[in-house]
Amino acid sequence: MPDIKKIEKIDVLKAATQQTDNGVDIYSIITPAQDVLRISFVFTAGIKYQDKSYIATATANLLSEGTKNHTSLEIAEMLDLYGLYFDVSADREFVVITICSLGRFADKALHVLEEVLLYPNFSQKECDVYTQKRKVALQIEREKSNVIARETFAKAIFGEGHHYGTFSSAEDYDNVTVADLNAFYEKHYNAENLFVVLSGNISSETEVGVVDIISKLPSGVKHHIVSPTPTEEPVVLHVDAKDPEESVQSSVNIGRVMFNRNHPDFTAMQLTATLLGGYFSSRLMKNIREDKGYTYGIQSALINMQDSGYFIIGAQLQREFTDVAVEEIFKEIELLRTTPVPDEELEVVKRVMLGEILRVLDGPFGIADVAIENIQNGTDNSASELLVKGIRAITATQVQEMAQKYLSREDLTVVICN
Repeated sequence: MPDIKKIEKIDVLKAATQQTDNGVDIYSIITPAQDVLRISFVFTAGIKYQDKSYIATATANLLSEGTKNHTSLEIAEMLDLYGLYFDVSADREFVVITICSLGRFADKALHVLEEVLLYPNFSQKECDVYTQKRKVALQIEREKSNVIARETFAKAIFGEGHHYGTFSSAEDYDNVTVADLNAFYEKHYNAENLFVVLSGNISSETEVGVVDIISKLPSGVKHHIVSPTPTEEPVVLHVDAKDPEESVQSSVNIGRVMFNRNHPDFTAMQLTATLLGGYFSSRLMKNIREDKGYTYGIQSALINMQDSGYFIIGAQLQREFTDVAVEEIFKEIELLRTTPVPDEELEVVKRVMLGEILRVLDGPFGIADVAIENIQNGTDNSASELLVKGIRAITATQVQEMAQKYLSREDLTVVICN
């Protein structure tokens, strides 16, 4: 058997940077070994910037459903013919528009990007199809106990007036109009709200093509949203997804508002969350799943967001064991607060976290994903190297201090949905 070596440090490929004449930063992670490339346009155009429900996500997702020069079918055929992968993701803060291709089809990828970014044609037909599909899908989703629990939990810890705690009704899809889409696009899809990440086998011609697309974007204005203060008033809530007599399982969320990854306690608290329920052999999995058989899976995590963050424990449980399972969860938390973690267990958790970092950073596209997150958080890829050092330096005493400081039962919100 080969020797097991500790991961003491990692060397992450740094992005080369340039700025276009209209002020857009381009980050390039060039690896010519494989003839594939990825181009990601990242716009500050997420949900918190919309004035009306679902406009941000609808605008992002309908960019490729027809342009002034191509129908949605023609765009789909181009993607299929040249083996292009096109993806749109939208969250509370950002919209990421990504296209991947083989190097020899880079010009085709650039053509698709230019069309959807510069010349979208938001038609009433495509808008109606999209909104009705999403409306039905959301109505179905909101019949599930885990979805109800997740949304109730977010409302409880952040407050319904906070953009992290706001969830619109499915019927609000009926109010999305083409005029709304055009207005949101014109306001947010511009050079002032953009950065670009290139990765893979990026040729000089491809870089020139990307710069050309960027140069055609309007300059625009950067918009700032002031985040309200989260509620931070712990509560215990019971909600029903269906008739309690018919339900056979319950969904449980336990947690609280925390902080984003720029906070000095983030890494130590992230390790604490991982130890508690962040991997298959974690304490919660051993107790609630393996020993008691109350669930197939239970997780805990510290979630990073731009303006805040939160700690959460989530599980779907056999309904008749919900109360006892919740008590077992709090027993595990209390054990973390009162008893130092054994060195051997701490080392296992560190290996799990460091191994996950290496997995994520495997290849140029993974490095690009990390680069995007780092840029969104105001750092660069050196943050990954600092994270490794931070994980390696955490002690059992620090883990206990994190549990004592942030995981007191009276500070945690509990949501149970049957």
